[in-house]
Amino acid sequence: MRRLNVRLAGPVALSILGVAIAFLLFRPLPSRAIQAPPPPCPECTPTVKAAAGHWRPAANLSAGRARFPLTVLHNGNVLASAGYQGPYSEVNSEVYDPGRDLWFPTGNMTGGDRVSSRMFLTATLVSDGTVLVAGGLTEPGVSLAISELYDPGTNSWSRLDDLTEPTSSHSATLLPNGKVLVAGGLDCQFVYGCDSLNSIEVYDPVTRKWSAGKDMNEPRGGHTASLLPNGRVLVTGGYHCQTGERGGTCTLLATSELYNPATDSWSSAAGLSSGRAFHSAVMLTNGNMIVIGGDDGSGDGLQANEIYDYRSNSWRSGGNMSYGRIDHAATLLPNGKVLVTGGYETHDSFATPLSSVELYDPATNIWTIIDPLITSERGHAAALLRNGEVLVAGGYQGREAERLSPGITHAR
Repeated sequence: MRRLNVRLAGPVALSILGVAIAFLLFRPLPSRAIQAPPPPCPECTPTVKAAAGHWRPAANLSAGRARFPLTVLHNGNVLASAGYQGPYSEVNSEVYDPGRDLWFPTGNMTGGDRVSSRMFLTATLVSDGTVLVAGGLTEPGVSLAISELYDPGTNSWSRLDDLTEPTSSHSATLLPNGKVLVAGGLDCQFVYGCDSLNSIEVYDPVTRKWSAGKDMNEPRGGHTASLLPNGRVLVTGGYHCQTGERGGTCTLLATSELYNPATDSWSSAAGLSSGRAFHSAVMLTNGNMIVIGGDDGSGDGLQANEIYDYRSNSWRSGGNMSYGRIDHAATLLPNGKVLVTGGYETHDSFATPLSSVELYDPATNIWTIIDPLITSERGHAAALLRNGEVLVAGGYQGREAERLSPGITHAR
C-alpha cells in the first residue's frame, strides 16, 4: 500500500477547484491542466464539428458539466445528473433523447444552491424506473449527505431523507432484491481534508427509506463496487484517508472485500497486485470483472489492468492500455468488448486530456487503439444507448457530446 502525505495549508493556498481536486486525487494538478466548463450560454451558437471516423457529433449539453453520472432510463433516454458546472450554473440536470438528438431540462434538483456544482455523486436506476442520486462534493470541497429521486414520468425530483454521513467518491450498487447499497466514500470538509468512510447505507425503494448495513472491513473512497453473478458485491481499491492537525494521510489500497446481502456481512477477497483509486470497473459477459486505469498513488494514471475471477477468487492481468488514464470512461459493448474513452495522462507533472480511445477484447486479452474522440475529454461520462451506439458527453473541456456508431460496438 502506498502512503501519501496531504497537507492543505488553508484557503489561500489552493483555489476552490484546486482544493476539490486535491481532496479527490490527493495531488493538486497544475492550473494549466484544469479547464473548467463554461457557464450556461443558451444563446450561444453550437460549434459545428466534423465527424471523426466512427464518431459523430451529438447535440451539445445545455450546460458544461464534469465528473457526473449518465443513467440510461427505461424509456431509452439518458439522464445527466449535476456534476461540476462552474460557479454560476442554474441547470442541475438534463435528459438526452437519442431519437431526436436533443437535451431537455428536468425539474430542479432539491438541494438548492448546494447542488449547482455537485460532483462525485452516484445515480442508480431503481427497478421502478426512478433514479436514486446520493451524496457528492460541492465546488468548495465539502461532501454532502443529500439523497433525492428522479421520476421520468413527471420529469421531476423529490427529496429523500439524508444519508447518515456526508459522502462523495462512494459507490452505489443495485442489489438482486432491488435495494441499493451505498458503500464508503470520502467525508471532505474543505481545507480540513477528507476522512474515508467504512459505513454502509441501504436504500429500500418500497419504503423509500435508508437503513444502516454492516460496516466494511476497511474505510475507503474512490473505490469501485460491482455486483457479481453469485449475488455478492466486490469492492476494490480506493484510498484510506485520515485527517490530522497538520493535514492528513492517505493510503492507496490494493485490498478487496466481498459483501453478502443475504447475511449483511463482509469478508476479505483476494487483493490486487498493486493499489489503485478512481479507476473504473466493468463486468464482462463471462462474469469476470475488469478494473481499468486509475490513480497509482502519485497522480499518474495506470496502464495496467486486472481481471477478477469470482469462481476462483483470484486476479490476473487484464493487459496494458497504450495510455495511463484517470478521469476516463469505460463501457461494456454489445459484442462483449470494453470501450475506454479519454481521461488524462501526466507528463512532467502536467495533465494532458486525451482524445484517444481503446478497445479491450476479453477473448484475446488485447487492447487496440481505434478512432479517437472528436474532442479530447476528461471527467466526461459515457452510456450505451439502446441502438448500440455509445454516447460520450461533458467533461472539463466543455458542453460537447458525440456518439460512436454501432459498427464498432457490434463488430466481432
